[in-house]
This record gives sequence, C-alpha cells and structure tokens, in this order.
Amino acid sequence: MTIKVTQITDTHLSVDHPSRSDDLRNCIDAINRRDAPDLVFHTGDVTHNGRIDEYAQAADLLASLPCPVYAIPGNKDNRQHFKQTFAATGYLQLSDPFIQYRVETPRHHMVFLDTLCETSNKGELCSARLTQLKTLLDESSQPADGKGIIIVMHHSPFEVDEIPDPRQFADWSDVAAFGKVISQYPKIERIICGHVHRNIESAFHTTAGGRNIPIHVLTCAAGDLRKGKVSDAERKQPVFREFLLGD
Repeated sequence: MTIKVTQITDTHLSVDHPSRSDDLRNCIDAINRRDAPDLVFHTGDVTHNGRIDEYAQAADLLASLPCPVYAIPGNKDNRQHFKQTFAATGYLQLSDPFIQYRVETPRHHMVFLDTLCETSNKGELCSARLTQLKTLLDESSQPADGKGIIIVMHHSPFEVDEIPDPRQFADWSDVAAFGKVISQYPKIERIICGHVHRNIESAFHTTAGGRNIPIHVLTCAAGDLRKGKVSDAERKQPVFREFLLGD
C-alpha cells in the first residue's frame, strides 16, 4: 500500500505581512487541486511572532485541507499558543513540556521532534528531548511490524554550506548527541526539515556502521522569505513537497 504525505513549512504567518496568509492559502489550494494526500505535515515556523491571532488564522486555513494535519514548532513559534491552538486535533500531549510525538502510517512511523530554543533562533535538542526521542524510536522499532522510520524536525542537523552561518543549532554538540541516538536505529530511512528557506538535499552520516540517512529540506511557503536565487515569479508560486510512502 502506498500513501501520499505532503510537507509544507515556514509559513511565518504575521499580522504585519498579510501576503503570507495568501501564500499559505495558495499552497493549500494547489494541494487541493491534486489527488488528496493522506496526511499533511508542517515542519515549523507556523507563525512569525507566535501570536494567538496568527495561530488562529493558521488553524483556519489548514482546516481546509482534506486530511489530518500534523505540525511541529519552529524557532519563531510559541509553544503555549501552539498547543492552545492545536489541542483539539488530539496529537499533542498537553502536559509534555515539548511537542514531540509519533504518527503511524501503513508502512512507516513518523517521529516528530521539537527543536525550538526559547533563547535563540537556532535549534536545540536537550537531554530531555533526546531521551524522549529514544523512547519514540524504541516504540517504532518493533521488528514484527516491518515499518521504516521517518524523522520530522524544523532545524537542519547538518552544516548548510549555502548560507553564511552553516550550523543551525546553538550548540553543535546537540547534533552529535542526536547522531549518537539515531545511529542505533537502522530502520530510520530519512529526515525531513525546514528552517533554512532553501531546497536542499543532503545526508546525515551516522557513526555506527557509516550509514548515510537522506535529509530533505524544503524552502518556505512564505514567498517573501525565500532565500537564494529566487525570481519574483517564483516567489508567487506555491511551495510544498509530496512523498509517496510504501511499496
């Protein structure tokens, strides 16, 4: 069985920049004109200022998608307002200090990580989050189910050579610790990110066994924030990425 999952990222909805709401609306309209995905996931920076009214607008727009939508926070998000807005969806553990969880598909476990750092735009993976990650990966690694694992996170856990500051975690030892955890799980098939506002294909090199895990980074839905060589016409185009998962 094959399912289609669709990624959007870095919508940066802002009361000061109404064009970004139009960008998200155009993105959703484009997704809805295609064969419906089985699920959509948002890899962070849902809003730009973390305001509750910005989240309300995001929730209203995302509700027009024809399938479940799952999201994680980015560095511009506010965890409290994020939880308050999306609590009714049922996938969040409101008592958890972080926003980390697992979503089941017929062929994969999708593990969602919270890399938000409250004092920096860069990412953070503290020991508590890595411990929770290990628990989620343990739960996703039962040999009998034969499923692969996909990790979904906001910040990119590799050096992004295309930008002036290539390291997108405040403390790069967090990335080394992350690598130490994921190297224990050979069923991890890929990592999906946002944050750097560019389309990039890379890989995470694990120390155990020397395995390269593909990393897919999607540029932002907010047209005015796309980086690199982007024409005015390209900034107006809806941005999302589809993955076909399964046989």
